Amino acid sequence: MRARAVLWTGYAALLAQFGIFYQLTFYELSWDVMEPVSYFTGLAVAIGVFTWYISTEEECTNENIFQRIVRRRKDAMYVSTGHDIIKYRTLRQQREQLDKLLGEQSAR
Repeated sequence: MRARAVLWTGYAALLAQFGIFYQLTFYELSWDVMEPVSYFTGLAVAIGVFTWYISTEEECTNENIFQRIVRRRKDAMYVSTGHDIIKYRTLRQQREQLDKLLGEQSAR
């Protein structure tokens, strides 16, 4: 649920940004003032997306953000209940390797 809330909050922030830029461009200030503001805002978003890509090695999509939030929340819940995450991941990786090996054996 929290992951969806984060995505909806991001969506609301984009809508608010659009509304604020619209108000400032057409009613308060002018395009001459708002053009550099919008340019640097877009540049900041591009830097943020690139930073995400460098740090996670995956595309900055809503699905990837959602999965990352869910994964972090699950990890926090596992730790709070006393589970060993590293052992769990190791066992899961071993199971995937065995499943792959069994799949290759059954294909023969």
